[in-house]
Amino acid sequence: MGYRIDLLVCDTPVATDMAVPANIAVIELTKSRKIARMGQIACGQGWQTSRYTLLPVPALRRALRFLGSLERYLRQARPAALLSPKPALNVLAILARERADWSGRVVVSEHTQFTGGQAWEALATVAAATYRRADAVTAVSEGVASNLAATIGLSPDRITTIYNPVDIASIRASSGAEIDRPWPTDAHACEMILGVGELTERKDFATLVRAFARVRAQRPCRLVLLGDGPERDRLTELSRDLRIESDVYMPGAQKNVYAWMACANVLVSSSRREGFGMVLAEALAVGCPVVSTACPSGPAEVLRDGRDGRLVPVGDDHALAAAIVATLERPPDPADLRKRAADFSMDTAARAYLNLLLPSYDELPRPDTGERLARSTLTFPDQGCPRHADHVDPSPTE
Repeated sequence: MGYRIDLLVCDTPVATDMAVPANIAVIELTKSRKIARMGQIACGQGWQTSRYTLLPVPALRRALRFLGSLERYLRQARPAALLSPKPALNVLAILARERADWSGRVVVSEHTQFTGGQAWEALATVAAATYRRADAVTAVSEGVASNLAATIGLSPDRITTIYNPVDIASIRASSGAEIDRPWPTDAHACEMILGVGELTERKDFATLVRAFARVRAQRPCRLVLLGDGPERDRLTELSRDLRIESDVYMPGAQKNVYAWMACANVLVSSSRREGFGMVLAEALAVGCPVVSTACPSGPAEVLRDGRDGRLVPVGDDHALAAAIVATLERPPDPADLRKRAADFSMDTAARAYLNLLLPSYDELPRPDTGERLARSTLTFPDQGCPRHADHVDPSPTE
């Protein structure tokens, strides 16, 4: 859309591992060594409960280490707006604007619900004290927006829902690649059931494995789980106990999951909770049928309450198996699924965010694309890392 973008990162590997376009400057914020200052910040903001101070929350403690660096960036670069992606970084962005005396807009976004133990309770308390000072607040689903409003006491009118975008063109281009099947190619008649995501308790692939065992008893099929995580050994043992291990394939995380989606007969999400449900939208983009748990809070919205894919209760392997079988026997029209995926296009999301970041963007001058900065990484001078862009230096002067 013609605007220069700086990507601020708080973790060195991100600056080199992500596929960042060359015309976006990657700016590495640096940690402060002054730990005591964070305690002063917490007390000054009143981040306390009757039981404990909120600063020990790990995510918040890590984020506040970058406060000084972000302040310096805002003072020197003077961007028009700043977008942040999750609770601790949202708090960081709001505090940095106030401390830097910078008048640009801050838009904070939420991708998951405030649910869990003490850490989430603490973050919710901090969010309640700070989010109302942002210019705009976004959520990736209506469910996340409702949870956010109820948890931190923010008016629902202050929250804008912007669904996660799907790069449809890139996904479809990648979906035509060959996959490394663990079975002979002449076994194509054997249907493939696909699960994608971290092997964690939240994703609840154990319920999917149990459901697959029920489906496998009725028809020839195989289960492929793409991802890594702490539940891998448990899932392997469960497959062995159910005597289906020969039909369960777990090759680990894959760079191109879209080729697997294009070959699958159905993609299944068995999650206990999802802020949005990205894999569902990605599967729709290649025309792959989907089945999902109706977990809080994104899947039902992505699938329009079952119109674009069957929904079942969380943790119910009987219902999940029945939905899988029904989908295999009566698959939807792939064209209808692709049409639904178009609702999550990159352009739709970009314009929605731009409306919040720069409300009058149609009237603003756009810099010539030839003047955009090349990719860069800015770090502490004393770390021996070169600075490849000279428009801003977020390193400390102390």
